[in-house]
Amino acid sequence: DACMYMFSAGQSTVMENYVAANLQNVSSNYASVCVASGPSCFDGIQNQDETGVDCGGSICNPCPTCTDGVQNGDETGVDCGGSNCAACPVEACTTINTGAVYSWTFGVPTTCGQANATYSNYAAWSNEGHVIQNVTASQDYNMNICTGYDPANWEASMTAYGLTGDATNGWTLDAIIGFADGCSIDFNTGTYTNVLVYVNNNADACDAASNNVDNGTYEFYCIDAQPCVPPSNVAVNLGTDPNRVNITWDPVAGAIEYQVRYRRVLTTTWNNLSATTNSRTVQVLVQNKVYDYRVRTKCPDGTWSAMTAIDKFRTVPCDEPTGLVSTQLSNNKMRVEWSPYSYADKYQIWYRLAGSSDAWGSLVTYQVGMVARVISNLTPGATYEWKVRSYCEVSYGPWTDLAYFTNVTTREGAFDFAVDKLYPNPTLDNVNISFTLAKDSDINISITDIMGRKVYEGSSKYYEGANTATIDVKGFNSGYYMLQITDGENVSVKKFVKK
Repeated sequence: DACMYMFSAGQSTVMENYVAANLQNVSSNYASVCVASGPSCFDGIQNQDETGVDCGGSICNPCPTCTDGVQNGDETGVDCGGSNCAACPVEACTTINTGAVYSWTFGVPTTCGQANATYSNYAAWSNEGHVIQNVTASQDYNMNICTGYDPANWEASMTAYGLTGDATNGWTLDAIIGFADGCSIDFNTGTYTNVLVYVNNNADACDAASNNVDNGTYEFYCIDAQPCVPPSNVAVNLGTDPNRVNITWDPVAGAIEYQVRYRRVLTTTWNNLSATTNSRTVQVLVQNKVYDYRVRTKCPDGTWSAMTAIDKFRTVPCDEPTGLVSTQLSNNKMRVEWSPYSYADKYQIWYRLAGSSDAWGSLVTYQVGMVARVISNLTPGATYEWKVRSYCEVSYGPWTDLAYFTNVTTREGAFDFAVDKLYPNPTLDNVNISFTLAKDSDINISITDIMGRKVYEGSSKYYEGANTATIDVKGFNSGYYMLQITDGENVSVKKFVKK
């Protein structure tokens, strides 16, 4: 038809002749009949609900973006380059201009460090390579042209290759062992003792047939190996779970792995855990126990650093006791006591004249559960300061705040022995008698029934301070009993009921 929307088979020649003879008419018909009037997706204008010129919105095709996975717009690569997207990444050259490979002799440094670098007298040219012979295998090297390099003049990239062959029979590119976009390249020689470093101008092809004098002076040195050091600032975070802890440390540059070791104190076998970050959770621990731990670093060359010094953690902290109170026993003796801390094995008490710089007097408790001591040889009428701390398995916890007592002058010898409590009462199985001694003493305990018959007697040595004796009465008949306790000079009698 007039718009040429459809041709019948065999009409191509007729149509060609028609178009040749009536070109002006065809053009006029297209402009006046075939082009749709009003906004469209090909009118070169951003209209309708388009989000760009002739693209986007509900009618037209989507507008090109830098994240659509397609090379479109004015991109020079898929989603890169052009006026809108980021520059396309530079890649290592896999083919090179073999006519511009030179075996210039760079002296291979025998001592590492940039201060011992060797130099070439030649200015850097783009699209040329330099063979360096007799390098050390498995060594880190740097080659750079940064001195005199002007990125405004040209954009360099550098590729390092491991070579096989020799200077006489020719070199073969065996593998890429390093690449850098810019004027400097670090690379490790691996198994190679001959390498090629190729300098490329990013504006040219990797295998450009010509090379140009640009700028920059060649510098070549071997890189000092970084010492493989253990982590620092190793710490334990207890959290709220008594069966696990989290161990943290400062990261070590270049570390590829860490190893955490832990064990129960006083044992010899370490448990090992690995970590790829600077923390590790240790779990399935025994509650209220002390553990040794230490950490080490695995470095890029596969070697391990030394271990950190052995440190300790406790799955429950060794807290200080609470509820400090004091009771005067005589003009030179004071009974001090406190509320127990559940996980303490024993306690230590320090005391001295209040406000003085005297050396602390020290006492310890003798047994688990003992929460009082008698301080003797005090100055009558003087005020003292004292404090207590818990001992948990292998170490002491923090001290309590200071507490104070004043020794008021009383009759000398007013106290040597006191019974604090008998419990439970009534009882079925056992009866407990709590008592306080002013000094270590041999204590005798006897029990008689209501008829005055002795049904129990026993003696044992007990220590200065708070004590508890437990007596099995399961075999006693039900009824009333009298318990007598004596240190040989003082006697106390208590009544209890056996159910």
